Amino acid sequence: MDIIKLPGVELARLIKSGETSAVEVLEATLSRIEEVDQHLNAFVNLDASGARTQARLADQMVVDNAAEDLPALHGVPFTVKDLLNTAGVRSTYGSRAFA
Repeated sequence: MDIIKLPGVELARLIKSGETSAVEVLEATLSRIEEVDQHLNAFVNLDASGARTQARLADQMVVDNAAEDLPALHGVPFTVKDLLNTAGVRSTYGSRAFA
């Protein structure tokens, strides 16, 4: 199974069922980013450490809670547009003036 190609709702189902983990999905995502971002330059900032911490917490929540009590996209990695302020992450608003 190539988890990087699965839809988010399917990834969440697999995470909630224990068939995969949020950490495994994140590591596949980070590997793909490393592979293609050198050509795309799509990421201004990448908080891999923070993402790993959140993925571990998401996996623990799967252990501690019933699947139906978890959010719809629980454990699925996502990006935040650089136009939004994010605590602990530099925001450039897509402009060199703020870089």
